Amino acid sequence: MKKILMFSYLAVIVIVLANIIYYKSLYNKQIQYITTLLDHQARLAGIMVDETNNSCASDLSEIVYRGDLGNFFTDNDYRDAAVEKIRLLFIKYSDYITGIKIYDDRKNEFTLRTDEGEWLEQQFVLHNQNEIYPRNTLVKNRQNYEYYLPVISNNIVRGNLVVTVDHSKYFSELFSAYNLKDYQWQWVINSSGEIIYSNSDNDFTLTASGTERIRNAPGSGSFGNVIHSGEFNGKPGQMISSYYSTRLLQGDLALVFSTPTGYFQKYIIRNSFLIVTITVLLFLTVLYLLIRQLRKSESAQMRCEESETTLIKIIEKIPAGVVVYNDKREILIANTMAATLYSFGSAADMTGQIHPETSLTAVGEYFARNPAAGTDRSTYDILPDESGSRIFLKKTVPLDFRGEPAYLDIFTDVTELEHSRTGEAMANKAKSEFLARLSYEIRTPLTGIIGMTDLLNMEKLSDELRETTDVLRSSAEDLMKVREDILDFSRIETGNLVLEEIPFDLRTLIAHSADPVRETLIRKNISFTTDVDPGAPVSIISDPYRFRQILTNLLMHSAGNTFEGQIHLSCRMLENERGHVKLEFGLKDTGKAFDQETLNKIFGEVVNIESKILTSSDETGFGPVMAAQLIRLMGGEISVKSPSGLSDESGTEIGFTLRVYSNDRLRKTVDINKITSFSKIRTLVITDPSAEDEDTLDLLHKLRLNISLTNFQKSTAGQIKANFDSGDEKYNLIIIMNDEGFNGFEVVSALWDEELHEKLILMMISNHEKQGDFLKSILLAVDHYLVMPVDSAGLAEILTDSFPLIEIKAESGLEGKLRENISALVVEDNKLNQKVISRMLGKLGCSFEMAADGNEGIRKAGEKKYDIIFMDLLLPGIDGFESAGRILEKVPDTLIVALTADDMPHTRSKTRLAGIREFISKPVRMEDLKKLLLKYFGNDIPVE
Repeated sequence: MKKILMFSYLAVIVIVLANIIYYKSLYNKQIQYITTLLDHQARLAGIMVDETNNSCASDLSEIVYRGDLGNFFTDNDYRDAAVEKIRLLFIKYSDYITGIKIYDDRKNEFTLRTDEGEWLEQQFVLHNQNEIYPRNTLVKNRQNYEYYLPVISNNIVRGNLVVTVDHSKYFSELFSAYNLKDYQWQWVINSSGEIIYSNSDNDFTLTASGTERIRNAPGSGSFGNVIHSGEFNGKPGQMISSYYSTRLLQGDLALVFSTPTGYFQKYIIRNSFLIVTITVLLFLTVLYLLIRQLRKSESAQMRCEESETTLIKIIEKIPAGVVVYNDKREILIANTMAATLYSFGSAADMTGQIHPETSLTAVGEYFARNPAAGTDRSTYDILPDESGSRIFLKKTVPLDFRGEPAYLDIFTDVTELEHSRTGEAMANKAKSEFLARLSYEIRTPLTGIIGMTDLLNMEKLSDELRETTDVLRSSAEDLMKVREDILDFSRIETGNLVLEEIPFDLRTLIAHSADPVRETLIRKNISFTTDVDPGAPVSIISDPYRFRQILTNLLMHSAGNTFEGQIHLSCRMLENERGHVKLEFGLKDTGKAFDQETLNKIFGEVVNIESKILTSSDETGFGPVMAAQLIRLMGGEISVKSPSGLSDESGTEIGFTLRVYSNDRLRKTVDINKITSFSKIRTLVITDPSAEDEDTLDLLHKLRLNISLTNFQKSTAGQIKANFDSGDEKYNLIIIMNDEGFNGFEVVSALWDEELHEKLILMMISNHEKQGDFLKSILLAVDHYLVMPVDSAGLAEILTDSFPLIEIKAESGLEGKLRENISALVVEDNKLNQKVISRMLGKLGCSFEMAADGNEGIRKAGEKKYDIIFMDLLLPGIDGFESAGRILEKVPDTLIVALTADDMPHTRSKTRLAGIREFISKPVRMEDLKKLLLKYFGNDIPVE
C-alpha cells in the first residue's frame, strides 16, 4: 500500500510539471499565432489606406489641375460642370470627406456638404479674404483636417480648393471588421507621436519602453511588430502591436493593431489550473477506487477461499459422482463417489489424472441398438466394464475454479434404469411389430373373403344366399374396422400416425358421420339432431378420415348406450385467428348414466382390459378410447360427465375441442365471362429448366389449354404484372411446378409480394409433397394444390370449379364401359390373393397372367407388353419397389399399380418415387378395381 501512495505522489508531481511545460508551449504558440495574425491585418489595412490616399489625391488633381477653377466664379457653365465633378468626388469618399469649399482672391467662396442625404450648396462673398496656400497643405482644424490645394490661373495662385476630412469616421469604418474590443483594438499615430485615433474602450497610454519603433514608423515606410509596455486604465501591462507606415493626404501615419498579452496569460492559466485540478482529482478518485477495490478483492479472496472449502465439503457429501477438471481434462478435485464409480482407491488418487472423455462412438452405437426418442445423447457417458457397459447420466457445468476456467461433471450411474428402459422399449417394439404384423396377416385373408363376396353378389342368388353373403360381407367389414383400430393404436403408440391435411365440408362431414349408426338410431327410435354454429367456416382443412372417425366412434358410444330418447350433437367456433380455427363439440344423449370412475375407464388414455367393459354397462368397445386419443393427437381436449342434462339423471355429455384450419378462399378478381372452353384459358406454366415435366405438360396439352412455358427468374413476377396490360392476351391461370429441385413456393411468394395472387387463378402441381405443403398453399392463396399423378378427368373437373362456363362433354355410349382386350400382369406371391384378383379381372373382361415373385414379373414384363401391371410390394427376393423400377427401365410407359396391405402415407410416397402411378389397398374391392380400370381404359378423358 505504501508503494502505491509513493507512486501516487510522484504521479501528481509529473502531471503538474507536464501541464506547466505543455501550457508554456501552448502560450508561446498562441503569441506567435496572434503576432502573425496582427501583422497580416495591419498590412491589409495599410494597403487599403494607401489605395485611398492615391486614389483621392489623383481625383483631386484631376479636378484642380486639369480644369480651370479660376473661372469657377465667372463662368456659370464651367461652374456647373465643376460642381458635378465635386459631388462625384464627395460621394466616392463619403466615409472620409465631410465638406468641400472653393474660394478665390476676390473674397468669393463656394461650399458644398450634405445633410441627411441632401446637398447643401452656398456661394457668398467674404468680409475678410481667406489665406491662400500656394501649395498642397494639410492643416488640423479642431477634430478634423483640412487639405488645401492651390487654384492656379495664368500661372498665378488665385485661390484654394479645400477638402475637409474626418479621420475618426474614416478609421472607424476601416477598422470595424477587426475590432474585438478587449481582445484586440486598432489605433493610429502621426509623425508627431500623437495618437490621432483609437477604437479601444480602455484608457491606455504608451510608455517609453519598446514603443520607439512605433513612434518612428510614420513617414519611414516601415512595418513590423513589437512587444511593448503600456498602461490600461491606469494599470501597467504588456501588449503585442503590429504597425504599418502609410500616408493619407500629405499626412504621415502609422496604423497599429494591438492586443494585450495578459488576456492570453489569464486564459491559459485559468484553463491549465482547471484541467490540472480536474486531472489530479480524477487521478485521486481512480486511486481511491483502486485502493477500495484492492481491499474488496482481498476480502473477496478470503470469502472465495472459504467458499471453495465449503464447495469441496458439499461435493464430498453429494450422493453422485462429481469431478472438477480443467481445459486439459486434468482432474482438479473429485469426491469419493466419483472415485468409487471410476474404480479408484480414493478421491485423492484421481487428482491430476486425465478425466476420461465421452466416447461418442460408444454412445452412438448404444443408442443405435437402443433408440430413445427425445433423448439428448450428449448427457450420457458409457464406460466399458468387466460385466458389460456402465451407463452414466452426466451434466456438465462450466465454472471458475482457483482462478482458471474449469468444468464440473455431475454423473449418476443409471445402468439399471437404462436396462429397465431398454427392456420396456424392446417389449413395446415387439408388441407394435406384432400388432402391425397381425394387422397385415388379417388383411390378407380378408382380401379373399371380401373379394369372393363381391363376386358372389354379382351372381344370381336366392334371397337366403343373398342375405348370407351380406352378413358375410358385413362381418368382414367389421373385422376390417377392428383391424384398423388395432393398427391405429399401434401407430399412435409408436408416433407413426400421420394426420392428413385435406379440405372438406364441415357440415357435410358432421351429417355423414351418423351414417354408420343410422340404422341403430331408427331401430331404437332415437331422435338425432345437430346444431352447427353459422359462424363456423363452411370448408375446413384437417384429416377428414380421423375427424369422421372421432365423431362416428363417439356417436356409436352414445347410440349403443341409449335405448330411446334423443342424441344431440352441437358444434361452435371458439376462435378463428388468421385461419387457425378452434372448434368445440358437445355430444349429449338420454341413455345410460355412468359414474366418473367408469367414464375414466371407457375414455382412458391407454388400452387395457378395462377399456372394454364386458358387462352390459357399455356396448361400444375400443371406440371411445380411440376417439379420445385422436382428439389429443389433433391438438384438442376431451371431458366427459354424467348425467348429460337432456333428462333428469340419465345420459352422458361428451365435450371436446379440435384445432383445424379454415379453407375459406380469397375471392379472385379474374374475368371469366369469356372463358367457355379450355382453349380460351391463357395459361403460364412456371417450371425449372432441369425438371422432367413432360408427363404433366402432355396432360395439359390434352386439355387443349393455351399454354406458355417459362423458367422462374427474379423478373418473372414483374413480367406477369406487365402482362395485365395485354388485353385478351393476359394470363388467366398460372400453373407452378413443384419438385425436389425447384421450390414452387418461392414463385408463389414472389407473386404475393407483387399482389398478383388476387388477380390470377393459381395452381400448384407437386412431385415432391412434404407435410404442411397443402396448408402453406392455402395461406398463400393458391386455388388448387395437386399431387402427381393427376389424370385429365380430375384436372378438367378442378379447372371447371374456377372457370364454371366451360362445359365438359363425354362421348356418347361409352361412359362406364371398359374397352375390350385389356391385358394385365399380376405379380403376387399369395395363392389366395392370386385367385381373388384373377376372378375379379375375369369378371371385368380382362385377360391376365400371374407371376409369383419379382424376378418372374420382370421377365414376363420384358417379354410381352401389358396394358397394366398389378404389383404386390412385399415379395420374396426382389420387393415390389425394385421390381417396378426394373420394369420401367425396360418399358418406361408401363402402367404399374401397387397392390398391398400397407397403406401408410410414407409407403404411398415411396411408390410414387419408384414410378408406380396408382395404389390399391388390400382387401381389394370390386368397385375399386373397376373404377381404376375405367380411369385408364374407359371414357374418362373429357372432350370439349
